[in-house]
Amino acid sequence: MIQKINIISIKEDLQRYIRVLRIFASNNKFEETTIELIEETIDKAKMIDDKKSLVDLIELKISQIEHLNDSINQISEMMMLMRNLSLEINYSDGLALSYNIEWYIEKIKGNKSKSKRALDFSIKIISDCKEYVEYSYFVCYYSYAVELWLEENNPQSSSILEKCVDFFRKKGFFRSLVQALSILFIIYQETQNGKSALKTTQNLLSSKIPFDSLPRDIQAYSYYFIGLSHKLQLNLLLAEKYLEKARKIFKEKLEKSIYSFYYIHVLSNLSTILALQGKMEQALELIKEVENLLQTGYLSKYFDPTSKRQITHSFNLVNFYVKSRVYGKTNELTKLINDIYKNSKVNYSNAVMLTEFLLNANLNIEQLMELKNTNNNSLERVRHIIGFLIEKTKINTEINKDQNNLNCIKTIQQRFKTNKMTFIEKTYADLLIAQQLFSLKRFAEIHPLLKRYEKQLHRIEVLELRIFMEAFIQVGAYNSGDPLAPALQYMAIKKCRTHGFSRLENILLDYLQMLKQDALRLML
Repeated sequence: MIQKINIISIKEDLQRYIRVLRIFASNNKFEETTIELIEETIDKAKMIDDKKSLVDLIELKISQIEHLNDSINQISEMMMLMRNLSLEINYSDGLALSYNIEWYIEKIKGNKSKSKRALDFSIKIISDCKEYVEYSYFVCYYSYAVELWLEENNPQSSSILEKCVDFFRKKGFFRSLVQALSILFIIYQETQNGKSALKTTQNLLSSKIPFDSLPRDIQAYSYYFIGLSHKLQLNLLLAEKYLEKARKIFKEKLEKSIYSFYYIHVLSNLSTILALQGKMEQALELIKEVENLLQTGYLSKYFDPTSKRQITHSFNLVNFYVKSRVYGKTNELTKLINDIYKNSKVNYSNAVMLTEFLLNANLNIEQLMELKNTNNNSLERVRHIIGFLIEKTKINTEINKDQNNLNCIKTIQQRFKTNKMTFIEKTYADLLIAQQLFSLKRFAEIHPLLKRYEKQLHRIEVLELRIFMEAFIQVGAYNSGDPLAPALQYMAIKKCRTHGFSRLENILLDYLQMLKQDALRLML
C-alpha cells in the first residue's frame, strides 16, 4: 500500500485508495504502520488539493487516536477542520461524520444534551443526502443505535445494528463487525432473546470470517463475545474457556489503554461465572486482581471520569455478589454497599446484579426511598423490588405481619410490566411472592405459581437463584401432596453445599424446619 500511494496523481484514484485504506485501518487499529499510511495519504491529498479526501482522512486519523481526556482538544481541533472543509466544498458525508465525532467528544465530556444534539444533526444530514457513501451512513447510524441502547435501553436499536452488521461483514470491516455483534449480543442478553444471541455467535464463527487470520485483539474481542454467549446459555465451562482466552490476549496488551476496559470486563465476567459455579475462592482472586488495577490509578490514567465511574460500578456489583457469599455478613462490606448505592443512581446497572444487591444489601428506608424516586433506566426496571423492600421495612411498626406480607405481594403483582422485563426478572418477582405466601401459610397457592418454571430451570442464569427456585417448587409440591418433595428439597440443600452457597443453604434449612413444625402441629 505504501508503494501504491506514491504513484497516485489524480483525485479519483486517491478516493478509491481511501476506500481500501479504511478497511485496513479499521482492522489494524493503533498500529504504527497504520498511522504512517494515513499520514502519507494526508500528504498526498494536500499535494493534489483533494479536500474531499482530506476530510475522509482526518476522520480516519481521529479513529486511530485513543479517545482519552488528554486527546479531546486534539480531536476537537481535527473535527472542526473536517467541518469547515466539508462546508467549504459542500460535502454532506463529511459534515455528518464531523457531527458524529462531536457526539462522541461531548459524550466523553459528560455533556449529554450537546452530545444528543450533535448526533441528531449527524443523522439528519446523512438521512437527507440524496447520494451518500455507505461508510458514512453506517458509521452515523451505528453511533445512533449505540446511543439508543445506552441512554434508553431501547431494544429497537437491534434492527439498526443488524443492518450495520450486514454492511461491515460484506465490506470486510471485521473489527467493526465484532463490535456491532457484541452490542447486539448485549441487547439480546438483556432482553432474554437467547435464540438471537446464539445466532450472533454463529455469525461470528461463520466461514465467511477468516477468524484465524484476524489481528489478535479482534480475536480477543471475539472470544469475549463468545464467552458471554455461552454464559447466557448457562454453558458455564465453555464460557469460562473462551473468556480465559480473551483474558490472556488482553493481558498481553494491557499497556495499551484501549484494551484495559475489555480486560477488566473479562475479569468481572469470569469472576461472576466462577461464582455462579460455586468456585468462590477463584472468583475472589479475580476480584482482587481488578481491585489492584483500580488502586494503582490505572483507570484514572487512561479513562475519562464517566467511563471510569461506569466500569467501577459494574465491577462493584459483581464484587458485592461474590463477597456477600464469601463473607456472609454485609456489615463487612459497608463501603462497597455505599459506593454501589450512590452510583446506582447515575450509572447503568445489570438488572440481575442490581436485584441481587438490593435484596442482600440491607439498605435502610431512606436509601430505598431515594432510589425509588431517582430517574434512572436501570432503577426503573427494579422499581417493584425497591417497593417490595420498602414495604418489608414496615413490619412490626405500622401494620401486622400478615398485612405486611399481603402488601408486599400487591407491590410485586402491580409492577409496571413491559416487553423489556426478562424471564429471570419475572423469576425474581414470582419467588418473592412465593416467599410471602409461605409466611402467610397459603401453601396451596405456591405450587401453581411456580409450576411453570419446573421445565424452564435451565433458563435461570443465576445458579443460586435456580437452586432456590427448584427448592421452592418442592415446597409447593409438598403442600400439594407430593410425598417425594422433602427428599427433593434435601437435594437442593445438597447442591448448595456442593457449590458453596452456605447463605442459601441456611435459608432453605430454615424453610424446611418451618414446614416440619407446621406438619407436626397439624398432627397434634
